[in-house]
Amino acid sequence: MDAHTAAVIGLAWSRGLSLSDDAAFSRAGERALVRDDALSGLEFVELFGASALRGPGRLVDVAAQLPSAAFLDGTAVAAVAEDQPGTGTRTAARERLAFRDHYAPAIAPGAAVPVVSRSAHDAARVLDASPADDRRDILRTPGAVAAPGAEHDPPESAPPHPAQPCTLVLDDESRVALAGYTAVHHLLADLRVVTAPGFRRRGHARTIVDIAVGEALDSGLICQARIRVESTAAAALADSLGFTDSGSRVVIVPGRAYDH
Repeated sequence: MDAHTAAVIGLAWSRGLSLSDDAAFSRAGERALVRDDALSGLEFVELFGASALRGPGRLVDVAAQLPSAAFLDGTAVAAVAEDQPGTGTRTAARERLAFRDHYAPAIAPGAAVPVVSRSAHDAARVLDASPADDRRDILRTPGAVAAPGAEHDPPESAPPHPAQPCTLVLDDESRVALAGYTAVHHLLADLRVVTAPGFRRRGHARTIVDIAVGEALDSGLICQARIRVESTAAAALADSLGFTDSGSRVVIVPGRAYDH
């Protein structure tokens, strides 16, 4: 990934974290702190070796000196919980951050051209067939009760449905996969994808995401994938599509602990 792409990604995330445009992610090893007592929990973002920590001042002070690895391995959760006994804390999000700024080779001559629908009805058919957790990944709304930590989502990255949605339709008219993106600060395309359970492990997600990626690049955006750490399938998909791992994001919120 070239320096210009990295700078644009850092700029978008700096704005999302309420930092000045040149305050974070430009110098490896440095950490920016954002004290915002309106937030209930902590958000930690690491990109290109630099990091930022945002949350209420008391919790930021507790976690400010923890190493980056502590946010992914649970040490940070324990430290925050120790500081506020009786309340409890848990990890609401653990994500890999990966990006792509280039086109893939065009469809090979003679290959079948995918059939794509722009109908909201077709998109709804895929969502209705999907498990609740997968639907929540697509239907994120800032501050929603069903999505703890959503108030930490980058502004404009959590619409009620994917921007520019496209649904993959098979020859038998089955609606099998949905992908879309949302423009974040007019710089990044935050991607979402879901495949109906009966059609998984057949390459449909890769096909439809590749179309969404191409459209985002056509719009001048850098593509962003926020991949749940525990989702090996999502990680494999991003890797197969040429996304480059560039960092991580962790959100810690008050509440009863639970296993991932």
